[in-house]
Amino acid sequence: MEHAEPNAETVFNEMTAVIEMSRGVRGTVGALRQCLWQNVVADDVFPRSLPVEVESLFSSLHQEIEAIERASSKALDRCRDLPVHLALKGRMLSREQYHLLAATGFAITSAESIGLSEVDDYEIFALFCYEDDERFCYINPLEKPRSPGEGIKIRFGVPPEELSVGNLRPEQVSFFEKRLPHILARFRDARPEPAREGPD
Repeated sequence: MEHAEPNAETVFNEMTAVIEMSRGVRGTVGALRQCLWQNVVADDVFPRSLPVEVESLFSSLHQEIEAIERASSKALDRCRDLPVHLALKGRMLSREQYHLLAATGFAITSAESIGLSEVDDYEIFALFCYEDDERFCYINPLEKPRSPGEGIKIRFGVPPEELSVGNLRPEQVSFFEKRLPHILARFRDARPEPAREGPD
């Protein structure tokens, strides 16, 4: 019987479950210690204490459980939380972060989405990252400029018309000029395309 490959969200849910289970184990260990304290430690001994060997084992258990929680939380932050946080702020992602985010189905610019399937997805993403003195964002050619009086709607990325071509990096200008001149022409301060010559 064939098993379906787990998707990224399934893996992240399993990592979250590990954290939750380790916290449950910590509670069980605490209850076990309390049970031993109440039922094993003699009342006529002062000061009351668990045997040194037992106390040492409990201490080791707590340290190991906390190590599992820290490692799981760190992995979850690196693989899911940080890429999502950066993407929502319109920041550049590393190649690893981009592919981790794409694996969750997060709607980010890809080569296919702009009709250049022969170009590497991450390269396309990086070329559509925009930065100026006021903001970080992603250029989204599928978005249209806001109309006057238009209500608030959630958008991922910003249409070229709301961005300045003067803030594009040199490699972005070169890429758009060669591969996507129709998108370059949409930027707020783009030079108009030359008029076509020939019969009307």
